[in-house]
Amino acid sequence: MRVTDYPKPVRALFALGEPEDPWINYWSLDIVSDHVPDLLRILDAAQGLAARRGPAFWAPVHAWRALAQMATPDAVGPLLRLIRQNDEVDDWMLEELPHVFGMLGAPALPGVASYLAEPGLDVDRALLISHAVMEIGVRNPRERDGCVAVLTGRLEKAEEYEPTVNAAIILALLGLGAVEAEPLIERAYALGRVDETGVGGLEQVRAFLRGDEDAFLALPELVALTMQELAGKGILPPAPKAAPASRGKRTAKARKKPVREAKKDRERR
Repeated sequence: MRVTDYPKPVRALFALGEPEDPWINYWSLDIVSDHVPDLLRILDAAQGLAARRGPAFWAPVHAWRALAQMATPDAVGPLLRLIRQNDEVDDWMLEELPHVFGMLGAPALPGVASYLAEPGLDVDRALLISHAVMEIGVRNPRERDGCVAVLTGRLEKAEEYEPTVNAAIILALLGLGAVEAEPLIERAYALGRVDETGVGGLEQVRAFLRGDEDAFLALPELVALTMQELAGKGILPPAPKAAPASRGKRTAKARKKPVREAKKDRERR
């Protein structure tokens, strides 16, 4: 489909260029629910657009942001297809799609849960999808227990998965304050199936789940910053005053590095 075939408001997405924060209000561009099919077509064309140079390269990111703002349930399937079909999960997908799924809310959980249960999931996709489950629970408190159940269901099979994948799941459980998951987390550590580079040692995780004031300091730095962000949203208890506050704002891309770097270290050995 040619760019000129899209309705004028959707066509504007091909000229916006690299997305910035805060997000544009896409309603202000006259993008409305009638344009959902066109936005979904942009997602399906993402691989072809990735080969382009210029502003059109960024159209899929603008499309998923617009779909998230409209909380469009029909976006779940195309988004999961985009994750599945890409040879690699890039940093934009890792950073933004968990938030997009969170904004889509409860309708996104069945599809995301099904994808998380697929065998052979690599660490980047496991990290993205685990974070997506967490975001759904964080943004939609009524779905919190269901999100914990999805993550613990995966952790019950910790021996079948890479330690880095299990670390991603445990990190998502920490984000949901899932004290009830502690026995399964302990079991995963006992089996030696958790990469501590990504989430910290068992005692650190226990301390965090039990609300220990030193827990933010005990966790690895970037993990602690992730948890501070959730505390700032009122999802978790406030971080202690002694927690590191002078390290500056980190992007989601930076916060995901511990688990991803652990994977690279294992591959080099």
